[in-house]
Amino acid sequence: MSDTITAQAACPECDASVGFGREPLSGQVCRCPDCGVELEVTCLSPLTLEVAPEIEEDWGE
Repeated sequence: MSDTITAQAACPECDASVGFGREPLSGQVCRCPDCGVELEVTCLSPLTLEVAPEIEEDWGE
């Protein structure tokens, strides 16, 4: 069974190609295969990736 890439976009950190095996969803988080940064799908047409925001702990402050 071969891995079929249905969509791909460039990583905003290292410009590597990030591929998806199925159609990505808006807000989906993935990881760059080259630099390892977490990316978020911010637009589907054209497919656009941005560095995912860091999730900070909420200690009720």
